[in-house]
Formats: sequence, C-alpha cells, structure tokens
Amino acid sequence: MQVESAYRCGKVVLTCGDEVTYEDVVRSLRNTVLHPGDRLTLKRKNGVVKCRVVKVELNLTDIDAEEGCVIDEDETSLEIHSTVGFKILYQDEESTVIKYKNDVFVYPTTLIKDIEDNFINPIRNGEEPLSHGIVLAGPPGTGKTSLLRILADNMGFHVVSINASDILNMYVGKIEENISKIFNEAINNQPSIIIIDDFEWIALSREATSSNEPWRTSMINVVNDYFNKITSENHMVLVVGATNISQKVLDAALIREGRLGMPIVLPPPTPNQWRAWFNYAKDVYGWLKDLIKMVGEERVLNFIVNNAAAGNSPTEIITALKKWRNTNREPALSSPTTGFRRLVMPSVVKDDAMQCVAEFIRRIVNNNGKVILTLQPGTPPSDALLEAILANSFALIGKPIIIPTDSSRFNDVLYAADLMHASVVVPTPEIVSAYPVEVTETQNVPIFIITEVPPQYQPRFPRVSLFPCEYSGRSIQASSALHSMLQVVSNYYRVEYVQPKVPLSIESLIRVARLIRNVKFSNIETALIYLQSHSI
Repeated sequence: MQVESAYRCGKVVLTCGDEVTYEDVVRSLRNTVLHPGDRLTLKRKNGVVKCRVVKVELNLTDIDAEEGCVIDEDETSLEIHSTVGFKILYQDEESTVIKYKNDVFVYPTTLIKDIEDNFINPIRNGEEPLSHGIVLAGPPGTGKTSLLRILADNMGFHVVSINASDILNMYVGKIEENISKIFNEAINNQPSIIIIDDFEWIALSREATSSNEPWRTSMINVVNDYFNKITSENHMVLVVGATNISQKVLDAALIREGRLGMPIVLPPPTPNQWRAWFNYAKDVYGWLKDLIKMVGEERVLNFIVNNAAAGNSPTEIITALKKWRNTNREPALSSPTTGFRRLVMPSVVKDDAMQCVAEFIRRIVNNNGKVILTLQPGTPPSDALLEAILANSFALIGKPIIIPTDSSRFNDVLYAADLMHASVVVPTPEIVSAYPVEVTETQNVPIFIITEVPPQYQPRFPRVSLFPCEYSGRSIQASSALHSMLQVVSNYYRVEYVQPKVPLSIESLIRVARLIRNVKFSNIETALIYLQSHSI
C-alpha cells in the first residue's frame, strides 16, 4: 500500500529498547506504513533506539489492520513500552546485585546473563526470544517470584498474575474458560507476561496425579494449545512460572523445548553473594543502616553469612534482620525453611592428599553415586571429620553440597539438591532411619552417608573409604595425611591452626573434629591438649 492511500492509525502499540517520547515516534515514523511485527529504528536527539510494532488499530472497524496504517498526529494515540533492562549495581562471575525501585536483590550472574541473552535482549531488539516460557525452580524463599516481577515490570510488559484460585472451578468447562480468558488478555495487551507462582498446581505431571482428575489433562491441553498459538503467531507474550519441586513431577509436554523449557535453577544465595548484596544494601535500606549503627557492620555481616551457610533463605534472614533492628536482640535462626544448610569452606587446603581425596569424590559425583563414606577401613564413626573433608573437596571441585537440618524435611532436601545439581550429606542415623534414600526418585543426586548406618540399610549402598588414596602414581595413606586433615578441620570449623606439639593419631583426629564442632577453642593445639586431659 502506498503512503498516499494508507489508512490512518487509531492506535499504535510499540515496544522499544529505551525510553522514547511521542515526538521521537512521530518525527521518525511520519509517513511510514506500520504493520504488526515491523522492526523499526527511531532517531532521538541522543542517538537511535530499536522498536517493534506490537499492534496497530484502525478507526475503521471494517478494515483489516494487517494492511497497515500511518501515524496521524491528530488521530493516532501511542502506547509505548520501554524495555530498559536491569540496573546492575555490581557484577562478577558469581554475583549480580540489582537495584530495582527501592530494593536490592542478588542473583547468580549466570542466571541473569541467561535471562538477558535469551529473553530480554531479543525482545528489546524486536526479535524472537529463545522461548515464550520460563520456569524458575529452587527452594522456597530464594526470590524466584521477585525476579519474575522485576523481569515483567522492568520490561514494560502488561502483567497478568494468576494462581490456582483464579483458574480452578467445580463446574465443567469453567477451568478451560478461565485459562482462555487469561491468555487472551495477555495476547490482546502484548507485550505481556503471565506470572504463575507455585507453578506446580498447573504443571504437575498427569502421571503423578490421580486418574480421577480428567480436568487436569484438559487444563494442560488448553495451556499447550495457547503456547502453540503464541509461538506460531509470534505474539510478544512470555509465560513464566516459579516452583520449588523437581522437574521430574512436572508435565513433560509443558517443559519441553518450544514451550516453557527445562527449569532454570535459582539456588539460595551463597555467602559471597550475600556479601555482595550487603555492600550495596547497607546504603539503600534505612532499617539496615540503623541496625549497623546499633551493633556494628561486622556483626551484622557475620550474622547474614553464618545463617546463609546454615541454610536460611533470604526471606528468613532479612526478616530476622528487621526484627533485630526493632528489638535490639539478635534473633536465633535454628530451623531454616529450606531444610538444609550448605557446606562452606572458608579457606581451602590444596595439597596432594586433599587433591587426591577431591578427585576421588569427583568420580563419585560424576557417576551420581550413593555411598557410605568412611575415613579408612576399620575406623570409628567420623562424621565431623568427614563433613569437613567433604566441604574442602567440593570447594576444590567447584560443585555444591548440602546437608539436611531437619529429618522430617529430608525428601524436600533431595528435591532441592536435584534442582541445584548438588550432592547431599546424610549426617545422622535418624535421617537414614526415618527417610531411607530412594534411588528411584533421586537418580541425579549423589549421596554421601557419613554416620552409623542401621543394619537394615547396610546392603543398599557400597561402603567406600577415602584412604588409601591413589594420586600421581603413588598411594597416600591416612597416617601420612593427618596434618592435612587437621588443617582442613581447623579451617572448616574456624579454629586457629597451629602446628600441634602433642602426638596426633587417626583416633585423636576423629575425636578433635567432633569436639571442636561443638565447643569453641582458641586454637587446634588447645583442643588436642584438652582431649589428652579429659575423657571425651
């Protein structure tokens, strides 16, 4: 259609990669025939910006808008969505700190880059995203929903938030009708984003539910149909969900590529990520400034890092900090909702003996092994020592490892480990007895049992020993690695290391690890002397 004969636009909806004014649009697009899906470059005083035509509407109801139209300053209304992206305060290989509105968030850098490269930047540039769906998976309280809302608001999208109460209904056909209404709203107001919190209620596998729930199959079929429509018609709609359950129980049709895709894992922040968050949050939050004035910066940071390592979620830690500020009493966080804590090594020991052990552990992890771990054949229970050695080994191989804090949450911990691609340490007989590890549900989770195992569970897993350990063509015995292991114990339990003057044996090493796990000593020598003079 020539410009002279083009229809006048009644309304134009644009999505642009930066802030754009009405004057910028009119100046750049005067006499340009616009069609839905057109990619444009607008000139501004300070440069250019890329935009995409999302929708055009004509004042003439009997004319197809797909034929295009031109902007008329007197007749055309403009709706401009700016996709300005995140404001990143700090970023390194591990941590990305984001300031959004009046809040500060920290997320893994790899996760942010993944979302930016595959979803944000393509839409900002008027291109097709990698997929029209995202699933964020991880333990409760890690900020999954917050990230989804940041994504939605910061991209200038029309936001549709739904939960089970919006969809589920006892009447036949009503569920399908409610889903259609939600998706049609998103399509009619694109660019848009549909946020589904607790995503499992809609995406739970049909095989994992009762055969007496035909509505579930119908619901998933309708969702799949809309995904096909969004993709085939190239609608600027993203469907994003957040869940804390394993992908194994999510419906395979929904999480295949081309729809929502495999879940992107959002683990709890590491201690280093918390430190990065703190460096910026202390200048943003008034309540945090007040707390620092009351008790000192070092004490507040230690509280955050220690409770993060103990497994507490960001929600729990921030709530506790606010409570501390209000009551002037340091709160105790003893039962994290995650049900686990991380094994964090403050300072890694990297000599031949510990490198040998780390490589041995790496082979178990790579094979998704499930083992009962001992120090060497015939040694007594060595849980405290083995925990420290595992923390050091996993730091060397660069993989996550977690330990349950609540036997009643053990199955949840296995799901979290599966999502985080982490290994699990089983530290007590109670956990083994109450929740035996079922291989069928945790194929991808390496398990290390470091405690006494009840006789009825002995045959399930092989018993393996760290020593003797083969490394660089030689055999390293536990007796020759005693001082290395003592250094590991000292670093892990944060006790000053000094070269011991008292004799050191495997038995005393096992006992001192258990002792300093529970009692604070000034240095490792003091703990060894205490052992000699007391019956432990």
